[in-house]
Amino acid sequence: MKRLMIVLAAVSCLAAMPAVNVYVENGSEYRGEIQSNDGNNLILNDEEVIIRIPVHLVKTVLDEGKDITKDILGKTVEQSGVDEHFIGLNDWFVSFEAISSRGSSPVQLARPVAVLDKNPAGNQAFTTYQDGEQVTVPYYYKTVLAERRKLKQGLQVIYFKALENGIYRAPLNEEESHSGEWMMGKLTDTANLELGYVTVSGSADVAVDNLRTIESGK
Repeated sequence: MKRLMIVLAAVSCLAAMPAVNVYVENGSEYRGEIQSNDGNNLILNDEEVIIRIPVHLVKTVLDEGKDITKDILGKTVEQSGVDEHFIGLNDWFVSFEAISSRGSSPVQLARPVAVLDKNPAGNQAFTTYQDGEQVTVPYYYKTVLAERRKLKQGLQVIYFKALENGIYRAPLNEEESHSGEWMMGKLTDTANLELGYVTVSGSADVAVDNLRTIESGK
């Protein structure tokens, strides 16, 4: 079974819909009737199984040779719910090493090769944004923008590594976010929270709007 076909399930009889051919970034091709597109996954029914394909991996959707990609996916092929850090719903931070107890550790922004469960286990494959390299890593983190009211000492956070006037600021655009460096550490001081920044790993002053917290992963 191809790697991308992660979520499979027995299906009951559905209303007849035209079968399409879906081509993805790794060169694989899938064929089936379109069941739905939830903005994150294009869901196909091939009469035996349900196939969920992450929309960011889709290159082309053909209906009897006619390109209907834009009609089916709209803008979700290029962008799917990005936040203020230009990070999408299918983006994760990955690392070969566990978080350091002594300071901040580098992490990379990446996309999963195949759709992941909310709490996946074991090593997982990702494609990094920075260099386009496919890596299999033991540590990966799904994140969200940090909420100011939840910031407290000991909280594990991720921040963009761009120093400006002594404080690490948030990325200014998608290119910077995807090609720049990100770090992970623990919040160690909130004394300057009202001034708009906190201290991470004892030495890095980070703007509050440059913080992300871990939603799931390991």
